[in-house]
Amino acid sequence: MEEKIFMTGELGKVCGVLHTIKGAKEIVIIIHGLSSNKDTSAVQTAQILNELGIDAIRIDLDNQGESELDFQTGISIPNYIQQVETTLNYCKAQRYKEISLIGTSYGGLVAFATVLSHPEIKRLLMRAPVVDYEEHANWLYGKEKVKEIIKEGFMEYYSPKKKTSFKINADFITKSYPFSMKKNADKVKIPTLIIQGDNDEQVNYKDAIKVISTFPNAELKLIQGADHALSVNGDYSQGQNVLRDFFGK
Repeated sequence: MEEKIFMTGELGKVCGVLHTIKGAKEIVIIIHGLSSNKDTSAVQTAQILNELGIDAIRIDLDNQGESELDFQTGISIPNYIQQVETTLNYCKAQRYKEISLIGTSYGGLVAFATVLSHPEIKRLLMRAPVVDYEEHANWLYGKEKVKEIIKEGFMEYYSPKKKTSFKINADFITKSYPFSMKKNADKVKIPTLIIQGDNDEQVNYKDAIKVISTFPNAELKLIQGADHALSVNGDYSQGQNVLRDFFGK
């Protein structure tokens, strides 16, 4: 069963779509990437989880979907953590015994950052995640451009999916620095999986290779030829099967 809900948090309403099946004891919160929303790859992910006997809730982090946080001025990991926490509180109120997280790209770093202050989360899966935003920004834009962005206080962000540009506050870059996996991975002791493709042009897959050994209980699945969406020439099955194996255990 699918049901759209609105959860009230400190930063406004958070919109989510529940995918529920009878008797599920675990729920997974699905977190999208930058400038995306709950209605992209999260839909297929939720359906796979239901097949495994697990409930899911896919949420909008900002008003690129139906939540109220403003994308241009509100985007930052601390704000996004609050929105995930609003969803966590909702799931706990529904008396789920186990709550897990899935995050994609920037949403992967958001999921990781949330786990740092919520050790009760059962397991964590990150799809093509940003590992360290300082290194990521320097790799993506170049060090001088990053300095310029921070000095000016804003940047033009181009969304490949929406094929349009957004002017957003640049502090979302610097506010991401404290949540680096390089600095904090040893604190995350829950079962963790990173899925990454070696043909990803938006996130450097080598960062995941470098950091995976610093997690106490993590595994990296590298998909040969996969892009940022974990697609190999339009075929998403390898990444989906890795997800099935992780949550089917």
